[in-house]
Amino acid sequence: MATVWFLFAVLCIATAAPAVKGGKQGVTVVKSETVPQPVLAAKAVFCPDGWFDQDGRCFTLTNSAMDWNSAEDHCKSMGAHLASIHNPADNRFLKQMITLGGQREVWIGSYLLQKRWRWIDGTGMFFQQFISSSSSTKLACTSLTTRSDYWVKASCSTYKRFICSTSPGSC
Repeated sequence: MATVWFLFAVLCIATAAPAVKGGKQGVTVVKSETVPQPVLAAKAVFCPDGWFDQDGRCFTLTNSAMDWNSAEDHCKSMGAHLASIHNPADNRFLKQMITLGGQREVWIGSYLLQKRWRWIDGTGMFFQQFISSSSSTKLACTSLTTRSDYWVKASCSTYKRFICSTSPGSC
């Protein structure tokens, strides 16, 4: 474990250190214009034990079933939120996660507020995969299911397992 943290620290220092420009002594370099140079930075993602990386975010599937609000509170207690899904790759990854976890349907962080669907983590909802366009206030929370490619609108008081997500710290 100490080796991993050492490598992480070296990576952080290497990516944060300024580039050293040098040349031979006595040689003057004259540039007629400054051309921006690309900045190369390595980004290391370290998820906590039991969490899995997908595109720079960490996800975990819980063992407990809770209603949607309690599930979000549980995620918050771990420094996370119920999972938001931003693209088809996230959707496939989380479906695979719940399939491997032996589940058919789990809570995700989408909810209905003032006739508009939102993510509990405050990110924009630019990708949607709802099974229907209905906006019934009785079905104001969302679950991810393995039975179809779509998200299911459900009553927030139903007990289900859930997926939490967080963005790990960066260098």
